[in-house]
Amino acid sequence: MSSTLPRALIPRKRQERGARRVESIVACAAALFASHGFDGTSMNAIAKESGLTIGSLYQYFPSRDAIIDAVAEQYLRTWRDQKAEFVVRVASATLLEYFRVGVTGMFDLFSRYEGVKAFLDADPRRAPSVRAVQDEVSQFVPLLARYFPDAAYEDLARTTFIASSMARGAAVMLATTDRAAEREAFIDEIVFACFGYVTARFGEPRWPRRA
Repeated sequence: MSSTLPRALIPRKRQERGARRVESIVACAAALFASHGFDGTSMNAIAKESGLTIGSLYQYFPSRDAIIDAVAEQYLRTWRDQKAEFVVRVASATLLEYFRVGVTGMFDLFSRYEGVKAFLDADPRRAPSVRAVQDEVSQFVPLLARYFPDAAYEDLARTTFIASSMARGAAVMLATTDRAAEREAFIDEIVFACFGYVTARFGEPRWPRRA
């Protein structure tokens, strides 16, 4: 019996190999972005890390910015899924519970995608995809506003950015922590730090409403 694939299956096999190759390139690039930032990561470095020649890499991506866009899209899909779950979980949560769910979710994101830090730390003017990742943070402002309905939007936006930056910086360290007990202790401290900062800024939260 011949082992030759039917002609109809050959394009499909090539597409599958191409998709796997793209996934590999994106994963390698994300790791390099996490370690060296965007400007410290060249196309040559991505090609070497991916096991490709520079010419082969350009067959898949025309530029480094195109790779940045592909990595960002991966993060955005995950982040938006997490955000949808987050909104449900904090629908009637106290402010302390709100921060605990948020900080834990950020830790999980950083554990899965260490390279997201490069996007959050980058100049948002660099590329639309970088800005898109950073804009996800601003979408939490209305959720925080429930707890402090009299606060100005600009103040809430600034506070959300600072609190998320505090949590993000700690999450980078948490991502390297394997011990569950140590992880929980870190999360507790981050939650209390965010809670203390926000309540010092706006006072006692007014949500959920007390009977």
